[in-house]
Amino acid sequence: PVEADVPPGESRSVELVGLLAGRRGFFRVRWEPDDHRAAFEQSLRCAVIEAYPHDDSPFGMNHAYPWPFLLKLCRQAGLVWMRDWSAKWHTVEPRPGRWDFSKVDPQIERVRAAGLRPLVLLPFPSTPWCSEAEPTKIAEYATANQYQRRRAVVACLAKDASLFRNYVAQVSRRYARRAGWFEIMNEPLYTTYAVPVRFGYQLDDYIRLLKDAYETIKPAAPEANVIGGIGAWVEHDLVQQFIDAGGLRWCDVMDIHLYPVAIDPELYERPLADTWGKMQRRGEAKPIWLTEFGCYADDDPYLTPSRIGDAAMSRANWPSEREAAEALVQTAAVFLSHGVRKIFFHAGTCGTINGRDGGGIFFEYAGAPRKMYVAVSVLANLLGPNPQPVPLTKPMATATGSPQPSRLHAYLFKTPSGAVAILWSRAHKPIEFELPGTVRALDIMGNPRPGKTLKPTCTPIYLLARDAALLAAVLEPIIDGKQ
Repeated sequence: PVEADVPPGESRSVELVGLLAGRRGFFRVRWEPDDHRAAFEQSLRCAVIEAYPHDDSPFGMNHAYPWPFLLKLCRQAGLVWMRDWSAKWHTVEPRPGRWDFSKVDPQIERVRAAGLRPLVLLPFPSTPWCSEAEPTKIAEYATANQYQRRRAVVACLAKDASLFRNYVAQVSRRYARRAGWFEIMNEPLYTTYAVPVRFGYQLDDYIRLLKDAYETIKPAAPEANVIGGIGAWVEHDLVQQFIDAGGLRWCDVMDIHLYPVAIDPELYERPLADTWGKMQRRGEAKPIWLTEFGCYADDDPYLTPSRIGDAAMSRANWPSEREAAEALVQTAAVFLSHGVRKIFFHAGTCGTINGRDGGGIFFEYAGAPRKMYVAVSVLANLLGPNPQPVPLTKPMATATGSPQPSRLHAYLFKTPSGAVAILWSRAHKPIEFELPGTVRALDIMGNPRPGKTLKPTCTPIYLLARDAALLAAVLEPIIDGKQ
Protein backbone atom coordinates (compact mmCIF):
# COMPACT_ATOMS: atom_id res chain seq x y z
CA PRO A 1 0.00 0.00 0.00
CA VAL A 2 1.01 3.61 -0.59
CA GLU A 3 0.32 6.24 2.06
CA ALA A 4 0.01 10.00 1.59
CA ASP A 5 -1.02 12.80 3.92
CA VAL A 6 -3.69 15.05 2.37
CA PRO A 7 -4.60 17.99 4.60
CA PRO A 8 -8.21 19.23 4.47
CA GLY A 9 -8.88 21.45 1.45
CA GLU A 10 -5.64 20.48 -0.30
CA SER A 11 -4.53 17.92 -2.89
CA ARG A 12 -1.51 15.69 -3.27
CA SER A 13 -0.19 13.61 -6.13
CA VAL A 14 1.87 10.42 -5.84
CA GLU A 15 3.87 9.07 -8.77
CA LEU A 16 3.99 5.28 -8.91
CA VAL A 17 6.69 3.86 -11.18
CA GLY A 18 6.88 0.25 -12.35
CA LEU A 19 3.70 -0.71 -10.54
CA LEU A 20 2.38 -2.82 -13.45
CA ALA A 21 5.59 -3.35 -15.38
CA GLY A 22 5.01 -5.68 -18.31
CA ARG A 23 1.38 -6.30 -17.43
CA ARG A 24 -1.77 -5.73 -19.50
CA GLY A 25 -5.36 -5.85 -18.42
CA PHE A 26 -8.03 -4.35 -16.21
CA PHE A 27 -7.05 -3.03 -12.78
CA ARG A 28 -8.55 -1.01 -9.95
CA VAL A 29 -6.75 1.57 -7.87
CA ARG A 30 -8.39 1.83 -4.43
CA TRP A 31 -7.88 4.41 -1.72
CA GLU A 32 -9.43 5.14 1.67
CA PRO A 33 -8.83 7.36 4.70
CA ASP A 34 -6.47 6.05 7.35
CA ASP A 35 -9.31 5.24 9.74
CA HIS A 36 -10.45 2.62 7.14
CA ARG A 37 -14.07 3.62 7.14
CA ALA A 38 -15.45 1.47 4.33
CA ALA A 39 -18.09 4.04 3.38
CA PHE A 40 -15.31 6.38 2.23
CA GLU A 41 -13.37 3.86 0.13
CA GLN A 42 -13.03 4.95 -3.47
CA SER A 43 -11.66 3.22 -6.55
CA LEU A 44 -10.59 4.08 -10.06
CA ARG A 45 -11.04 1.75 -13.02
CA CYS A 46 -7.88 1.38 -15.14
CA ALA A 47 -7.07 -0.37 -18.41
CA VAL A 48 -3.58 -1.09 -19.68
CA ILE A 49 -3.79 -1.99 -23.36
CA GLU A 50 -1.69 -1.99 -26.49
CA ALA A 51 -2.84 0.62 -29.02
CA TYR A 52 -4.38 -0.94 -32.11
CA PRO A 53 -2.11 -0.22 -35.14
CA HIS A 54 -4.29 -1.00 -38.19
CA ASP A 55 -6.74 1.08 -40.25
CA ASP A 56 -9.30 -1.74 -40.46
CA SER A 57 -10.65 -4.13 -37.84
CA PRO A 58 -13.35 -6.77 -37.36
CA PHE A 59 -14.96 -4.61 -34.65
CA GLY A 60 -16.98 -1.42 -34.32
CA MET A 61 -19.97 0.29 -32.73
CA ASN A 62 -23.58 0.80 -33.71
CA HIS A 63 -23.78 4.59 -33.18
CA ALA A 64 -20.55 6.48 -32.63
CA TYR A 65 -20.01 7.71 -29.08
CA PRO A 66 -20.83 11.43 -28.87
CA TRP A 67 -17.58 12.58 -27.26
CA PRO A 68 -14.23 12.78 -29.14
CA PHE A 69 -12.24 11.30 -26.26
CA LEU A 70 -14.42 8.19 -26.34
CA LEU A 71 -13.86 7.83 -30.08
CA LYS A 72 -10.12 8.04 -29.38
CA LEU A 73 -10.47 5.24 -26.83
CA CYS A 74 -12.38 3.19 -29.40
CA ARG A 75 -9.61 3.68 -31.94
CA GLN A 76 -6.96 2.62 -29.44
CA ALA A 77 -8.88 -0.60 -28.69
CA GLY A 78 -9.50 -1.56 -32.31
CA LEU A 79 -13.18 -0.56 -32.43
CA VAL A 80 -12.66 0.99 -35.85
CA TRP A 81 -16.11 0.94 -37.50
CA MET A 82 -19.00 3.26 -36.62
CA ARG A 83 -22.52 2.59 -37.93
CA ASP A 84 -24.02 6.02 -38.52
CA TRP A 85 -27.79 6.68 -38.59
CA SER A 86 -27.75 10.38 -39.38
CA ALA A 87 -28.47 10.23 -43.15
CA LYS A 88 -32.19 9.69 -42.68
CA TRP A 89 -34.26 10.80 -45.65
CA HIS A 90 -36.33 13.32 -43.69
CA THR A 91 -33.09 14.81 -42.33
CA VAL A 92 -31.37 15.34 -45.69
CA GLU A 93 -34.49 16.26 -47.70
CA PRO A 94 -36.91 17.90 -45.26
CA ARG A 95 -38.96 19.33 -48.14
CA PRO A 96 -39.18 18.14 -51.75
CA GLY A 97 -36.03 19.07 -53.63
CA ARG A 98 -34.40 20.86 -50.69
CA TRP A 99 -31.25 18.91 -49.88
CA ASP A 100 -29.49 19.70 -46.62
CA PHE A 101 -26.55 17.65 -45.32
CA SER A 102 -25.56 20.14 -42.62
CA LYS A 103 -26.57 17.71 -39.86
CA VAL A 104 -25.00 14.65 -41.44
CA ASP A 105 -21.61 15.98 -42.55
CA PRO A 106 -20.39 16.71 -38.98
CA GLN A 107 -21.35 13.20 -37.88
CA ILE A 108 -19.38 11.58 -40.69
CA GLU A 109 -16.44 13.93 -40.34
CA ARG A 110 -16.04 13.54 -36.58
CA VAL A 111 -15.76 9.78 -37.07
CA ARG A 112 -13.20 10.17 -39.83
CA ALA A 113 -11.26 12.77 -37.82
CA ALA A 114 -10.81 10.18 -35.07
CA GLY A 115 -9.25 7.73 -37.55
CA LEU A 116 -12.42 5.63 -37.65
CA ARG A 117 -14.48 4.29 -40.55
CA PRO A 118 -18.15 5.22 -41.03
CA LEU A 119 -20.84 2.84 -42.26
CA VAL A 120 -23.70 4.97 -43.60
CA LEU A 121 -27.11 3.51 -42.79
CA LEU A 122 -30.19 4.52 -44.78
CA PRO A 123 -32.68 3.37 -42.15
CA PHE A 124 -36.07 4.38 -43.56
CA PRO A 125 -37.67 4.01 -47.01
CA SER A 126 -39.59 7.29 -47.05
CA THR A 127 -40.01 10.74 -45.55
CA PRO A 128 -43.22 12.29 -44.15
CA TRP A 129 -43.95 14.32 -47.29
CA CYS A 130 -43.87 11.28 -49.62
CA SER A 131 -44.86 8.34 -47.40
CA GLU A 132 -47.73 6.11 -48.48
CA ALA A 133 -48.61 5.51 -44.81
CA GLU A 134 -52.29 4.96 -44.06
CA PRO A 135 -53.29 7.14 -41.08
CA THR A 136 -55.65 4.52 -39.65
CA LYS A 137 -52.96 1.84 -39.55
CA ILE A 138 -50.48 4.25 -38.00
CA ALA A 139 -52.97 5.33 -35.34
CA GLU A 140 -53.84 1.71 -34.47
CA TYR A 141 -50.16 0.90 -34.03
CA ALA A 142 -48.78 4.00 -32.33
CA THR A 143 -51.80 5.14 -30.25
CA ALA A 144 -50.42 7.99 -28.10
CA ASN A 145 -46.69 7.31 -28.62
CA GLN A 146 -45.49 10.19 -30.78
CA TYR A 147 -42.05 8.68 -31.46
CA GLN A 148 -43.59 5.44 -32.72
CA ARG A 149 -46.06 7.42 -34.81
CA ARG A 150 -43.32 9.43 -36.53
CA ARG A 151 -41.19 6.35 -37.11
CA ALA A 152 -44.11 4.32 -38.47
CA VAL A 153 -44.84 6.98 -41.08
CA VAL A 154 -41.32 6.86 -42.56
CA ALA A 155 -41.22 3.06 -42.27
CA CYS A 156 -43.74 2.87 -45.11
CA LEU A 157 -42.76 2.99 -48.75
CA ALA A 158 -42.57 6.22 -50.71
CA LYS A 159 -45.49 6.90 -53.01
CA ASP A 160 -43.06 7.20 -55.90
CA ALA A 161 -40.09 4.76 -56.09
CA SER A 162 -38.11 7.25 -58.19
CA LEU A 163 -38.01 9.57 -55.18
CA PHE A 164 -36.38 6.81 -53.12
CA ARG A 165 -33.82 6.16 -55.84
CA ASN A 166 -32.99 9.85 -55.93
CA TYR A 167 -32.51 9.89 -52.15
CA VAL A 168 -30.10 6.94 -52.43
CA ALA A 169 -28.26 8.65 -55.25
CA GLN A 170 -27.85 11.90 -53.33
CA VAL A 171 -26.53 10.19 -50.18
CA SER A 172 -24.23 7.74 -51.95
CA ARG A 173 -22.82 10.42 -54.25
CA ARG A 174 -21.96 12.61 -51.28
CA TYR A 175 -20.37 9.88 -49.13
CA ALA A 176 -18.98 7.37 -51.65
CA ARG A 177 -15.41 8.56 -51.05
CA ARG A 178 -15.75 9.57 -47.42
CA ALA A 179 -17.43 6.33 -46.36
CA GLY A 180 -18.04 3.95 -49.24
CA TRP A 181 -20.26 1.56 -47.29
CA PHE A 182 -24.05 1.88 -47.39
CA GLU A 183 -26.58 -0.23 -45.47
CA ILE A 184 -30.10 -0.33 -46.89
CA MET A 185 -32.74 -0.22 -44.14
CA ASN A 186 -32.57 -1.19 -40.48
CA GLU A 187 -34.33 -4.43 -39.46
CA PRO A 188 -36.85 -4.47 -42.31
CA LEU A 189 -40.13 -6.40 -42.16
CA TYR A 190 -39.99 -7.99 -38.72
CA THR A 191 -39.78 -4.69 -36.81
CA THR A 192 -41.45 -1.35 -37.51
CA TYR A 193 -38.31 0.38 -38.80
CA ALA A 194 -38.81 -0.38 -42.49
CA VAL A 195 -41.60 -1.95 -44.61
CA PRO A 196 -43.15 -3.71 -41.59
CA VAL A 197 -45.05 -6.94 -42.09
CA ARG A 198 -47.63 -5.63 -39.63
CA PHE A 199 -48.48 -2.89 -42.14
CA GLY A 200 -48.95 -5.42 -44.94
CA TYR A 201 -45.50 -5.36 -46.56
CA GLN A 202 -43.77 -8.51 -47.78
CA LEU A 203 -40.27 -9.74 -48.51
CA ASP A 204 -40.58 -8.73 -52.17
CA ASP A 205 -41.07 -5.12 -51.08
CA TYR A 206 -37.75 -5.08 -49.25
CA ILE A 207 -35.85 -6.89 -52.01
CA ARG A 208 -37.22 -4.34 -54.49
CA LEU A 209 -35.90 -1.52 -52.29
CA LEU A 210 -32.52 -3.21 -51.99
CA LYS A 211 -32.35 -3.80 -55.75
CA ASP A 212 -33.23 -0.16 -56.45
CA ALA A 213 -30.52 1.00 -54.05
CA TYR A 214 -27.91 -1.39 -55.45
CA GLU A 215 -28.62 -0.42 -59.05
CA THR A 216 -28.49 3.26 -58.10
CA ILE A 217 -25.22 3.14 -56.16
CA LYS A 218 -23.09 0.80 -58.28
CA PRO A 219 -23.08 2.57 -61.67
CA ALA A 220 -22.00 5.86 -60.11
CA ALA A 221 -19.57 4.35 -57.57
CA PRO A 222 -18.52 0.79 -58.52
CA GLU A 223 -16.09 0.70 -55.60
CA ALA A 224 -18.85 1.40 -53.07
CA ASN A 225 -20.33 -1.47 -51.09
CA VAL A 226 -23.98 -2.20 -50.36
CA ILE A 227 -25.11 -4.02 -47.22
CA GLY A 228 -28.50 -5.67 -47.22
CA GLY A 229 -30.50 -8.24 -45.31
CA ILE A 230 -33.12 -8.64 -42.65
CA GLY A 231 -31.00 -7.62 -39.67
CA ALA A 232 -32.19 -10.55 -37.56
CA TRP A 233 -30.54 -13.69 -36.25
CA VAL A 234 -29.94 -16.33 -38.96
CA GLU A 235 -32.61 -18.69 -37.60
CA HIS A 236 -35.35 -16.14 -38.35
CA ASP A 237 -37.55 -17.38 -41.22
CA LEU A 238 -37.18 -14.07 -43.06
CA VAL A 239 -33.38 -14.39 -43.16
CA GLN A 240 -33.64 -17.80 -44.79
CA GLN A 241 -36.36 -16.58 -47.15
CA PHE A 242 -34.19 -13.60 -48.12
CA ILE A 243 -31.41 -15.99 -49.15
CA ASP A 244 -33.80 -18.36 -50.95
CA ALA A 245 -35.41 -15.48 -52.85
CA GLY A 246 -32.06 -14.36 -54.30
CA GLY A 247 -31.73 -11.27 -52.13
CA LEU A 248 -27.96 -11.72 -51.91
CA ARG A 249 -27.69 -10.79 -55.57
CA TRP A 250 -28.38 -7.18 -54.62
CA CYS A 251 -25.81 -6.68 -51.87
CA ASP A 252 -22.09 -7.11 -51.21
CA VAL A 253 -22.57 -8.01 -47.55
CA MET A 254 -25.45 -9.62 -45.61
CA ASP A 255 -26.49 -7.98 -42.37
CA ILE A 256 -27.63 -9.81 -39.23
CA HIS A 257 -28.37 -8.76 -35.62
CA LEU A 258 -28.24 -10.65 -32.35
CA TYR A 259 -29.02 -9.79 -28.74
CA PRO A 260 -28.29 -13.23 -27.26
CA VAL A 261 -29.51 -14.54 -23.98
CA ALA A 262 -26.69 -15.14 -21.54
CA ILE A 263 -25.88 -18.71 -22.59
CA ASP A 264 -22.74 -20.39 -23.90
CA PRO A 265 -21.94 -18.60 -27.20
CA GLU A 266 -20.97 -21.81 -28.95
CA LEU A 267 -24.65 -22.82 -28.90
CA TYR A 268 -25.16 -20.31 -31.72
CA GLU A 269 -22.55 -22.00 -33.90
CA ARG A 270 -24.66 -24.66 -35.63
CA PRO A 271 -27.33 -22.36 -37.15
CA LEU A 272 -24.68 -19.85 -38.23
CA ALA A 273 -22.54 -22.57 -39.82
CA ASP A 274 -25.59 -24.03 -41.57
CA THR A 275 -26.53 -20.63 -43.00
CA TRP A 276 -22.98 -19.91 -44.15
CA GLY A 277 -22.86 -23.36 -45.77
CA LYS A 278 -26.16 -22.69 -47.53
CA MET A 279 -24.83 -19.42 -48.95
CA GLN A 280 -21.72 -21.22 -50.19
CA ARG A 281 -23.71 -24.02 -51.84
CA ARG A 282 -25.79 -21.44 -53.67
CA GLY A 283 -22.64 -19.73 -54.92
CA GLU A 284 -23.65 -16.59 -53.01
CA ALA A 285 -21.29 -16.58 -50.07
CA LYS A 286 -21.33 -12.87 -49.32
CA PRO A 287 -19.54 -11.77 -46.12
CA ILE A 288 -21.81 -11.46 -43.08
CA TRP A 289 -21.70 -8.37 -40.88
CA LEU A 290 -23.23 -8.49 -37.41
CA THR A 291 -24.15 -4.79 -37.25
CA GLU A 292 -25.88 -4.97 -33.86
CA PHE A 293 -24.67 -7.21 -31.05
CA GLY A 294 -25.34 -6.95 -27.34
CA CYS A 295 -23.01 -8.15 -24.57
CA TYR A 296 -23.56 -6.22 -21.34
CA ALA A 297 -22.52 -6.21 -17.70
CA ASP A 298 -21.81 -3.69 -14.96
CA ASP A 299 -19.85 -4.57 -11.84
CA ASP A 300 -20.78 -1.21 -10.33
CA PRO A 301 -24.49 -0.85 -11.13
CA TYR A 302 -26.33 2.31 -10.23
CA LEU A 303 -29.08 0.13 -8.79
CA THR A 304 -29.62 -3.55 -8.05
CA PRO A 305 -30.82 -5.47 -9.96
CA SER A 306 -29.32 -3.51 -12.82
CA ARG A 307 -31.17 -2.65 -16.02
CA ILE A 308 -29.60 -2.43 -19.46
CA GLY A 309 -31.57 -0.56 -22.11
CA ASP A 310 -34.67 -2.17 -23.59
CA ALA A 311 -35.97 -5.73 -23.37
CA ALA A 312 -33.68 -7.03 -26.12
CA MET A 313 -30.61 -5.56 -24.46
CA SER A 314 -31.65 -6.85 -21.04
CA ARG A 315 -31.61 -10.40 -22.38
CA ALA A 316 -27.92 -10.00 -23.12
CA ASN A 317 -27.03 -8.80 -19.61
CA TRP A 318 -24.39 -11.05 -18.02
CA PRO A 319 -23.98 -11.47 -14.24
CA SER A 320 -20.51 -9.90 -14.23
CA GLU A 321 -18.10 -8.03 -16.46
CA ARG A 322 -15.72 -10.98 -16.40
CA GLU A 323 -18.42 -13.28 -17.77
CA ALA A 324 -19.40 -10.70 -20.39
CA ALA A 325 -15.77 -10.32 -21.46
CA GLU A 326 -15.46 -14.09 -21.80
CA ALA A 327 -18.68 -14.28 -23.82
CA LEU A 328 -17.53 -11.45 -26.08
CA VAL A 329 -14.31 -13.28 -26.98
CA GLN A 330 -16.07 -16.62 -27.39
CA THR A 331 -18.78 -15.12 -29.61
CA ALA A 332 -16.19 -13.45 -31.84
CA ALA A 333 -14.24 -16.71 -32.15
CA VAL A 334 -17.35 -18.67 -33.15
CA PHE A 335 -18.82 -16.08 -35.50
CA LEU A 336 -15.61 -15.10 -37.29
CA SER A 337 -15.15 -18.80 -38.09
CA HIS A 338 -18.41 -18.99 -40.06
CA GLY A 339 -18.68 -16.14 -42.51
CA VAL A 340 -18.96 -13.16 -40.15
CA ARG A 341 -16.38 -10.49 -40.93
CA LYS A 342 -17.48 -7.53 -38.78
CA ILE A 343 -19.11 -7.26 -35.35
CA PHE A 344 -20.69 -3.94 -34.27
CA PHE A 345 -21.54 -3.58 -30.59
CA HIS A 346 -24.73 -1.79 -29.56
CA ALA A 347 -24.38 1.00 -28.68
CA GLY A 348 -22.19 4.08 -28.59
CA THR A 349 -24.24 5.80 -25.91
CA CYS A 350 -23.29 7.61 -22.72
CA GLY A 351 -25.28 7.52 -19.53
CA THR A 352 -25.41 10.05 -16.73
CA ILE A 353 -23.28 9.86 -13.63
CA ASN A 354 -24.81 7.45 -11.12
CA GLY A 355 -27.33 6.51 -13.79
CA ARG A 356 -28.04 3.89 -16.40
CA ASP A 357 -25.00 3.59 -18.66
CA GLY A 358 -24.62 -0.16 -19.15
CA GLY A 359 -25.87 0.08 -22.73
CA GLY A 360 -22.59 1.73 -23.70
CA ILE A 361 -20.91 -1.68 -23.08
CA PHE A 362 -17.28 -0.63 -22.79
CA PHE A 363 -17.31 2.44 -20.56
CA GLU A 364 -18.63 3.65 -17.26
CA TYR A 365 -19.33 7.36 -16.87
CA ALA A 366 -16.57 9.62 -18.30
CA GLY A 367 -14.84 6.78 -20.14
CA ALA A 368 -13.85 4.62 -17.16
CA PRO A 369 -13.17 1.23 -18.77
CA ARG A 370 -15.05 -1.98 -18.20
CA LYS A 371 -13.40 -5.39 -18.44
CA MET A 372 -14.99 -5.92 -21.87
CA TYR A 373 -12.95 -2.97 -23.18
CA VAL A 374 -9.67 -4.70 -22.43
CA ALA A 375 -10.98 -8.01 -23.78
CA VAL A 376 -11.92 -6.53 -27.17
CA SER A 377 -8.62 -4.66 -27.35
CA VAL A 378 -6.58 -7.83 -26.86
CA LEU A 379 -8.79 -9.71 -29.33
CA ALA A 380 -8.47 -7.02 -32.01
CA ASN A 381 -4.71 -6.77 -31.64
CA LEU A 382 -4.21 -10.53 -31.89
CA LEU A 383 -6.55 -11.05 -34.85
CA GLY A 384 -5.63 -7.99 -36.88
CA PRO A 385 -7.79 -6.43 -39.61
CA ASN A 386 -8.80 -9.52 -41.57
CA PRO A 387 -8.37 -12.83 -39.72
CA GLN A 388 -8.74 -15.89 -41.94
CA PRO A 389 -10.48 -18.84 -40.24
CA VAL A 390 -8.81 -22.23 -40.49
CA PRO A 391 -11.34 -25.09 -40.05
CA LEU A 392 -10.71 -27.61 -37.30
CA THR A 393 -12.36 -31.02 -37.20
CA LYS A 394 -14.73 -30.93 -34.25
CA PRO A 395 -18.36 -31.50 -33.25
CA MET A 396 -20.59 -28.47 -32.71
CA ALA A 397 -22.68 -27.83 -29.63
CA THR A 398 -26.44 -27.54 -30.01
CA ALA A 399 -29.14 -26.08 -27.80
CA THR A 400 -30.27 -29.58 -26.86
CA GLY A 401 -26.75 -30.85 -26.33
CA SER A 402 -24.43 -32.77 -28.65
CA PRO A 403 -24.26 -36.59 -28.56
CA GLN A 404 -20.49 -36.27 -28.30
CA PRO A 405 -19.80 -32.76 -27.02
CA SER A 406 -16.40 -31.34 -27.76
CA ARG A 407 -14.00 -31.54 -24.85
CA LEU A 408 -12.30 -28.42 -26.12
CA HIS A 409 -13.79 -25.49 -28.00
CA ALA A 410 -11.07 -24.18 -30.30
CA TYR A 411 -11.08 -21.71 -33.22
CA LEU A 412 -8.03 -21.08 -35.38
CA PHE A 413 -7.16 -18.05 -37.53
CA LYS A 414 -4.36 -16.95 -39.81
CA THR A 415 -3.30 -13.38 -39.01
CA PRO A 416 -0.72 -10.91 -40.32
CA SER A 417 1.76 -12.09 -37.70
CA GLY A 418 1.14 -15.84 -37.97
CA ALA A 419 -1.67 -17.82 -36.36
CA VAL A 420 -3.91 -17.42 -33.34
CA ALA A 421 -6.11 -20.04 -31.68
CA ILE A 422 -8.83 -19.16 -29.18
CA LEU A 423 -9.84 -22.00 -26.89
CA TRP A 424 -11.82 -22.84 -23.78
CA SER A 425 -13.33 -25.92 -22.19
CA ARG A 426 -16.54 -26.70 -20.33
CA ALA A 427 -15.63 -30.35 -19.83
CA HIS A 428 -16.52 -31.84 -16.44
CA LYS A 429 -13.24 -33.75 -16.46
CA PRO A 430 -10.32 -31.31 -16.63
CA ILE A 431 -8.19 -31.36 -19.78
CA GLU A 432 -4.44 -31.04 -19.50
CA PHE A 433 -1.88 -30.94 -22.29
CA GLU A 434 1.61 -29.69 -23.08
CA LEU A 435 2.46 -26.98 -25.60
CA PRO A 436 5.38 -27.23 -28.00
CA GLY A 437 8.22 -24.88 -27.25
CA THR A 438 7.40 -22.57 -30.16
CA VAL A 439 3.78 -22.00 -29.08
CA ARG A 440 2.98 -19.13 -26.71
CA ALA A 441 -0.11 -18.89 -24.50
CA LEU A 442 -1.79 -15.67 -23.36
CA ASP A 443 -4.65 -15.09 -20.96
CA ILE A 444 -7.80 -13.18 -21.90
CA MET A 445 -6.17 -9.90 -20.84
CA GLY A 446 -3.16 -10.50 -23.10
CA ASN A 447 -0.62 -11.53 -20.47
CA PRO A 448 1.76 -14.50 -20.97
CA ARG A 449 0.74 -17.65 -19.12
CA PRO A 450 3.59 -19.28 -17.20
CA GLY A 451 4.87 -22.72 -18.12
CA LYS A 452 3.90 -25.03 -20.99
CA THR A 453 1.16 -27.06 -19.31
CA LEU A 454 -2.38 -25.91 -20.08
CA LYS A 455 -5.56 -26.74 -18.20
CA PRO A 456 -8.29 -24.86 -20.13
CA THR A 457 -11.37 -23.64 -18.30
CA CYS A 458 -14.38 -21.63 -19.49
CA THR A 459 -12.17 -18.51 -19.63
CA PRO A 460 -10.67 -18.20 -23.13
CA ILE A 461 -6.96 -18.70 -23.72
CA TYR A 462 -4.98 -17.55 -26.77
CA LEU A 463 -2.32 -19.69 -28.42
CA LEU A 464 0.13 -17.99 -30.77
CA ALA A 465 2.41 -19.59 -33.33
CA ARG A 466 4.02 -18.77 -36.64
CA ASP A 467 2.13 -21.51 -38.47
CA ALA A 468 -1.57 -22.47 -38.30
CA ALA A 469 -0.71 -26.09 -39.14
CA LEU A 470 1.31 -26.36 -35.92
CA LEU A 471 -1.61 -25.16 -33.79
CA ALA A 472 -4.01 -27.47 -35.64
CA ALA A 473 -1.71 -30.42 -34.93
CA VAL A 474 -1.72 -29.53 -31.23
CA LEU A 475 -5.48 -28.98 -30.89
CA GLU A 476 -7.26 -31.51 -33.11
CA PRO A 477 -6.17 -34.64 -31.18
CA ILE A 478 -7.43 -33.04 -27.96
CA ILE A 479 -10.74 -31.99 -29.51
CA ASP A 480 -11.57 -35.51 -30.73
CA GLY A 481 -10.36 -37.14 -27.55
CA LYS A 482 -7.31 -38.92 -28.98
CA GLN A 483 -5.02 -37.21 -26.51
